[in-house]
Amino acid sequence: MKAPRAVILTGERGSGKTMLCLALAALSPRYIGLVSPSLLDRAGNRVGFAARCLATGGEWVLGRSDAELGGPRFGRFSFSSAGIVRAVDCLRGILSSPPGAALEPVVIVDEIGPLELDHGEGLAPVLPLLAGSGHLLLVVRPSLVDRVEALVPRHERRIIEVTPENRTTLASAIDGWFM
Repeated sequence: MKAPRAVILTGERGSGKTMLCLALAALSPRYIGLVSPSLLDRAGNRVGFAARCLATGGEWVLGRSDAELGGPRFGRFSFSSAGIVRAVDCLRGILSSPPGAALEPVVIVDEIGPLELDHGEGLAPVLPLLAGSGHLLLVVRPSLVDRVEALVPRHERRIIEVTPENRTTLASAIDGWFM
């Protein structure tokens, strides 16, 4: 049996990592998991991010910079404890379910950051499940790539840097690698 594969998407803030995850999810139902689209104010400035469970279609506020949400704080963002629980439940349900589709699913985790890796909060409860899972698409900041690679030691890994210039052209190549 071939080793499962993991694409680690990395890039600077605003480079289009989440946009690429959404493009992959639109390309095929095999892409499941959690994406974190930006929340914008009326002027188009990012004031937070939502969580969207691709398995259920549910979407909720995960973090905001312009409101106190009652959960952990990281940087300028306040996180929703209830939102984190829903995000963890979404991923735990997907990562704990055996694949049943003809095409093996690819689980998206957008994003693993310092909240998880340095503080043990956010999506940290599902990180131990990654090592034993099938195909993964993991989103991470450039400074944390090595630490995320260590979470999936048995996976064949490919690191892809997303930029505003390439974010619209990567989906088919990534999808092909998971075939």
